[in-house]
Amino acid sequence: MPDLQDHLNMLLAMNSSIEKAAIISVNGGLLAKTRGEHFFLDDREELKRFAEIFAHPELLDNGVILERILYGDVGLHNNILYGYLGGAGFFAVKSASKIVIAVYQGNEFQAHRTRAMVCDLSFALGRENLARAR
Repeated sequence: MPDLQDHLNMLLAMNSSIEKAAIISVNGGLLAKTRGEHFFLDDREELKRFAEIFAHPELLDNGVILERILYGDVGLHNNILYGYLGGAGFFAVKSASKIVIAVYQGNEFQAHRTRAMVCDLSFALGRENLARAR
C-alpha cells in the first residue's frame, strides 16, 4: 500500500489545479504534506483549530484560516469543509481518523474535480485503515 506522502503526490499529479495538500489527524496533527514548489505551510495551532471545525461548526462564523489565509466564504456539509477566496479555495474531507486537505486554484469545474478527488482519497484512506485493522 502507498504511504500518505505517495497519496498526496498522486493527487498533485492527477490534478494540476491542486497547488498543495496535506493529511492531518482528526486532532490536527500533521501526518503528511506536499513539499518543494507545492509546499504546504503548516502551523500546529492553526491545524488544530482547523480540525476542531468538524466537531464545532459554529467556529465557521469567523471564517477559516488555512496557511495563514482567512477564507470568509466557507461551509461544512457531510464532513466536507470548503472555502473560497478570489478564484482559489480549499476542500477538506474528514474520515474516522484523518482529514485530507487540498488547496486549489481555478474555476468551478476545477473546484468540483478537486472536491471529488479529495473525497475519493479520504474514502480510500478509510478503507486502508479497515484493511489494516483486520
